[in-house]
Amino acid sequence: MTNAWAILHDAGRYAEPYEFRPERFLNSEGNIIDDPVIGSAFGNGRRACPGRSLAEASLFIQIASILASFKLGLAKDVNGKDIDIGHATSPRDGFLL
Repeated sequence: MTNAWAILHDAGRYAEPYEFRPERFLNSEGNIIDDPVIGSAFGNGRRACPGRSLAEASLFIQIASILASFKLGLAKDVNGKDIDIGHATSPRDGFLL
């Protein structure tokens, strides 16, 4: 099993490996770079997960279904204005899904 944490925190591979920087996986056009480390959660080589394609397709379908089925947004107050939650780690009361 691949140690994904050690690979993704390798200072020789990534500048500032302990900083949250998802843009390190994007090229200058904003597309995901072709990096084998990104898919290392599914293993590598002969011991790679045979269900990787199924898992990725299932996740795509599930996320697309959620986005198509629900209106995601902030709750409105009694005057119809968006409730500002600011910077939060969890939604305040009134957040609707």
